[in-house]
Amino acid sequence: AQLENIDAYSLLLPRMDMAEGTTPRTGLARASSLFKQGKRDEAMALLRENHEKAPADQKKAWLRAQAAFAESVGMPDAKGTWAAFADAYPTDIDAQLAALGSPIVQTDLTLVDRLIARTRELGRFDELNTPAQLRMARARALLTEPVDRNRRAEAINVLRDLALRESDLREARALLVAALSMDRPDVGIVPQRTDAITQLRTLIPLVPDPTPWQLELARMLRGEGDLAGARAELDRLANDPKVPLNVRLAATEELIRMRELTSAASSLERMRGSASDADKPLIELTLANAYRAMVRDRDALALFRGIDPQQMQTPQQVLALAEGLASLGDKDRAQVALTRAEQLPMSAGQSQLVRARYLANHGTMDETIAMLRDQLIKAQAYQRKLEDSEEEASRTVPADAPYDPFNVYLKQMGHKPLLTREQEVEISKRIETAELKAQEALAQLKQRQDDIGLHCAELLTALAALVDSLQELDFGGTKQA
Repeated sequence: AQLENIDAYSLLLPRMDMAEGTTPRTGLARASSLFKQGKRDEAMALLRENHEKAPADQKKAWLRAQAAFAESVGMPDAKGTWAAFADAYPTDIDAQLAALGSPIVQTDLTLVDRLIARTRELGRFDELNTPAQLRMARARALLTEPVDRNRRAEAINVLRDLALRESDLREARALLVAALSMDRPDVGIVPQRTDAITQLRTLIPLVPDPTPWQLELARMLRGEGDLAGARAELDRLANDPKVPLNVRLAATEELIRMRELTSAASSLERMRGSASDADKPLIELTLANAYRAMVRDRDALALFRGIDPQQMQTPQQVLALAEGLASLGDKDRAQVALTRAEQLPMSAGQSQLVRARYLANHGTMDETIAMLRDQLIKAQAYQRKLEDSEEEASRTVPADAPYDPFNVYLKQMGHKPLLTREQEVEISKRIETAELKAQEALAQLKQRQDDIGLHCAELLTALAALVDSLQELDFGGTKQA
């Protein structure tokens, strides 16, 4: 939301300059314009310089503008900038509230607790009259990593109390639903779906657009085993033309997962008949997957082939199209579809992950090894580049910079030497030997199953004969007349 506001300001910059001159608001707009030109450092320098030369009564606004800008453009030190802003004005309650309202600040429980304590002292709030904004900030912080059962339980208690005290506070009830639905078995957290469903039914009438929540309700009903209720909710969403297209498609995908294939296909066919040219490719992609699940391979392949890969807008859509084509035998078109991933606005590593997922299901061993060798060479080159700039990075990147798993993955790969041809052959032989042993074991298991089945059949035959013999006798052991 902050970025959208800044973008709106940048569009109005000429008029704002004429009306206001240089103010924190026009400064934000100018910084946004510089950022879009690739001049991030220059944009931040502009805000800092104006803060330094601003009169005392405007310094707070300029420092807040720096923090808002840092967060809106995703700078790694955004959280630290907000903390510095709040610490610079420790007796100003508005500064503490502004920092607490930052989503990036709400990921740090220690910082949130410090700001809340300061705000309570300044506002003379006790536990009973603590503003909802402070309690919401703490609940969000409790539910961020590293989350555990105790933190989640505390967040649920805070949110339940808020929902009872302020029944029309949608944000509290929505966050309560998320907390109750949390599924993290690795840390002992299991979803409380029955309670979440109750809260969700209360939330739905309060929100302007209830359809995403109705979709979530259907998923929860399915998770609770209420398949009839889930299907009714999904059918209604999928077939209502007033429901946003993304929700309708998500509803049909849920129906496909439930193996309600005929219902999903019928809904998609109706959507396709009235869809615009822009919406039709995604509808056809989902319909093709439904046909494939129904073993209507000819219809599915015709739809997959008719989709222009250039109309796919996400890595998931590209992968679905490529895998659909490959699964039905058209690997040439699948390769063409995969090239679209390289054109999407994402990192090179992400596009390679799309290709790797495709090769895992539809590639040959030679193709997989070739891609891995190519990526290892690139990883080693990337590692050398990282090592060359390591000292500079340690000076410029703050300790709380966001974790980048792909770069860490490349860095670790770069430490390993490439396999020689002999090593590749040896590993291939080991894999082949293991596969043969697995096939032999499966064959032996099947034979044992067949033998057990034969013995069972013989035993049943003997039992049937015994029953027939007993029926010829009366209860006293004498033959019937």
